[in-house]
Amino acid sequence: MSDAGVPDPFDLLQLTIERWRDDPAATYKSWFLSDQRIKNFHSIRRGIEQVVAEIETGSFGVAYRGSSLETVVHSIAEQRQIFKGADHAFLWKPKLRIPDIYESPENQRAFGRLLA
Repeated sequence: MSDAGVPDPFDLLQLTIERWRDDPAATYKSWFLSDQRIKNFHSIRRGIEQVVAEIETGSFGVAYRGSSLETVVHSIAEQRQIFKGADHAFLWKPKLRIPDIYESPENQRAFGRLLA
């Protein structure tokens, strides 16, 4: 509580997070910490490491379809319906020139650093 008797927003947020984490029926324990989800997260991490390695060695490629990045993004999208369509941002759009990670090794390396 602040001096004026108003609850501190940080304290309220902390309390909300603690209640969510402690609730056995909340998504934290029922979805996020499920055994299958943990396995999927490990698999996604390995996939990201592969994308980074391909970028670092210059073998990333020039297309999203069939790439290791597509595999990772698909795995992420499978985790929850809310992520459906997550790959849209990575589809090459020649008219819009988005994204140019497929055309620019420098941008690929920057993207790899972001993922690492």
